[in-house]
Amino acid sequence: MLLLPTLISFLSLALAANLYVAPTEDPTPDGTSKKPLGDIQATVNISQPGDIIILRGGTYNLLKNINITVKDSSNLRFNQIVTRDNYESGFHMQGALSNNVISYLDSYGNRDPRNSGENADGIAIKEGKGEGNIVVGSRFWDNPYIGVDFWEFHSKLIIKDSLARGNGYNRWNLANFTGNGNGFRLGGGSAGDILPAGREVVNCIAFGNRANGFTDNSWDSPAPLLTKQSFRSVDAGLVTGARNKNGKIAASDFL
Repeated sequence: MLLLPTLISFLSLALAANLYVAPTEDPTPDGTSKKPLGDIQATVNISQPGDIIILRGGTYNLLKNINITVKDSSNLRFNQIVTRDNYESGFHMQGALSNNVISYLDSYGNRDPRNSGENADGIAIKEGKGEGNIVVGSRFWDNPYIGVDFWEFHSKLIIKDSLARGNGYNRWNLANFTGNGNGFRLGGGSAGDILPAGREVVNCIAFGNRANGFTDNSWDSPAPLLTKQSFRSVDAGLVTGARNKNGKIAASDFL
């Protein structure tokens, strides 16, 4: 079940069309504002590059996950999305990715009962490469594994103005629970896959996570990590130091 409105928008590569979806489909739907479609997945399936899918407010009874399947994703814009109670990660991007922006995403309460919570992150951008990918203004909480997971992504990633809290706890009474509990995991991987790749973390907060608020996870990052705070997590990953006159803590590369 999904409570909306929300907007999924794709950067225009052709003449864009607005496709409207409502919880109650018009008897003769054509995707216009006056005759909205009633099935989100069907609308995704007929959309073309540059289209904008607009979901009207209301309750959508979803019996299956919504799948947006593309290869080598570039120049996509995901804005004001809520992903919750999903089977595994709430939002997942993998492979060759470039110039994608995820903004104002709320991802929470996702779980992975098949693997005792192991693969359910708030957001996972991992096992891939490509420049220009940004997460901004987003929140990730109450996920069993990790809030933000950048495992084995071999290019620079930027996350700004975002929060991770309360991740890594077994709220579902899963047997043999294997939740990780990091708020922001900025890298990691097998020995052959840990390569230099920048991570930029700006104005982000982690608290109440079962393990680290922020961890590089042995990742080789040549770029500094900036203005982040962690508290009430197990780690000591707390930015400390004198504040500037404007009240902000100076940039740090403490990890």
